[in-house]
Formats: sequence, structure tokens, C-alpha cells
Amino acid sequence: MSNSTYIIPTKNNPIFVAQCDYFGYIEDSPWKEFKIDLPDGSETTGKTFALSFTNAIVDLHTWITEYPQILDEYPKATFSIHLVNGKVDEYGQYATPMVYKISASKAKKLLIQ
Repeated sequence: MSNSTYIIPTKNNPIFVAQCDYFGYIEDSPWKEFKIDLPDGSETTGKTFALSFTNAIVDLHTWITEYPQILDEYPKATFSIHLVNGKVDEYGQYATPMVYKISASKAKKLLIQ
């Protein structure tokens, strides 16, 4: 596929991914997948969750309120947002530093009324 099929995250235009430590990435998003070229010549792709930090938080909170049963099913879960800006770590994997997290118990208190 061509680059126009993907979002190419950069330092100036990062994307954000969301995940739960119990079941993995949250892939509920209208955005195109992202692509990162790795040092060994291969490439990796993934699901884009949001294009800005603010939208990532709002979208994650919205997702949690739309699926409140997740909080009961995984009461010790943590939901997190990670920055993807195209950087690759020393192991040749793309880096995804965590920039936000909320526990299921905190989400239940704050988001589910």
C-alpha cells in the first residue's frame, strides 16, 4: 500500500494509540492506520486511536462510558494512551511512551454516574 493509505507519525505530527493492560489495543477509531519504517528495512502498521492528546483522552473516556461493563469485567484494568511519533527504540521496535492512564476503579468513580 502507498503512504497515502497510512498516517505517517512524526515528532511534529504524532498520533496516539489506546490500550487496556488486560486485552490490548482499543481499536475503535475512524482514523487510518499508521505506518512506521523500521531500521531493518521492514515496516510496521497499527491502529490510530486519535490525532491529538486532547482528543485521545476525550475519546478514551467516551469509549469507557459507552462500554461500562468493561469496568466490571476487568476491575483491576488500567486504560492508557501512548504517543507514537515514529521514533524507534534500541531494539528496532517503534517507541510508544505512555502519556496518560486511568484505572478501572478511577474511571468508574469519575465517568460512570
